[in-house]
Amino acid sequence: MGNMTRLEQVSISNNQLEGPIPVEICNLDSLFLLNLSENKLCCSLPSCFNPSSISHVYLNNNQLEGSILNHMSGIDFSSNKLHGEISDDLGKLSKIHSLNLSHNNLVGTIPETFSNLHQIESLDLSYNSLSGRIPTGLIELNALEVFSVAHKNLTRRILEKGQFGTFDEGSY
Repeated sequence: MGNMTRLEQVSISNNQLEGPIPVEICNLDSLFLLNLSENKLCCSLPSCFNPSSISHVYLNNNQLEGSILNHMSGIDFSSNKLHGEISDDLGKLSKIHSLNLSHNNLVGTIPETFSNLHQIESLDLSYNSLSGRIPTGLIELNALEVFSVAHKNLTRRILEKGQFGTFDEGSY
């Protein structure tokens, strides 16, 4: 990727790419869309990966592991091997519109900081091993149109109010 630092979009989905994501991805300062979904990428994201201009990342249906943090408006890390607890820092992504962490190995609770995601429209945390209570602050997320925590051991007693009154039983 040496002379391609001005690339704005990288879309190499549905190929047979294997191995880790190259560290050179960090040099793409103009990148705003990265689509490496439907491959066989493994390991974790390079620690330097956090370009300020990126807005959409699609890495679903790979074999990625570890934890994540990105400053984007759309994140899809579904169907990977992410593990551990969901980082509280994801609640700092104030401009994010969609977050899909479904079909991973995440544990623990939904971070209270998710109450800060005022622009989020879609939040899918289904098919993980999350437990505990759904944070009460989530009822203030008026832009939220899609919410799924299906197949979890979560308590949802507060979620009859606000936007949560519109979600059906399949969301839980």
